Amino acid sequence: MVLLLPQNKMTRPTLLFMAFLLSGQASLDAQAPANLDLLELRRGVYLERPSFEPYSGPVVSMWDGENIRERGTLVQGRWDGVREIFYLDGQLAVKEEYDRGELHGPFESYFRHGSPSDRGTYVNGRLDGPYESYWIRQLAERGSWLEGRECGEWVRFFPSSSYGLRVESTVAYPACSLRND
Repeated sequence: MVLLLPQNKMTRPTLLFMAFLLSGQASLDAQAPANLDLLELRRGVYLERPSFEPYSGPVVSMWDGENIRERGTLVQGRWDGVREIFYLDGQLAVKEEYDRGELHGPFESYFRHGSPSDRGTYVNGRLDGPYESYWIRQLAERGSWLEGRECGEWVRFFPSSSYGLRVESTVAYPACSLRND
């Protein structure tokens, strides 16, 4: 796109103003992250000091000057989008998704050495859908959740003497269909 402007004293300021307009407003992602540790947490809402207004934008919390402890985005002081929590050595511990302060979407947690611990999905703050739990790098439990309750068949695995997996127990919960209770 070529802009033809008259050559006068207003050309440079006009160009700067038009560049600003064309670039759009800064999004939350373009904003420098705030230090989560400097925000005030009250009743699940992160507030800016000294105004005590809910904070919106990216946040980060550090273990030390180099290692991230936690990062994500707050909207009106509540988690929104992906939130990540890390071990002191920088290894990912938890990755979860939020929608307006409520867990909503896939989550994964990991042991210190990086292998998976748990995987599942939240819908409106409650576990919902397939779920897996691991122990010593092997599947330990598999089942499903419906609106925060275990449902269907759950299978728990325990290691055998040959380091393979064997089924130790199967538990049947009510079917994974919508409940009206």
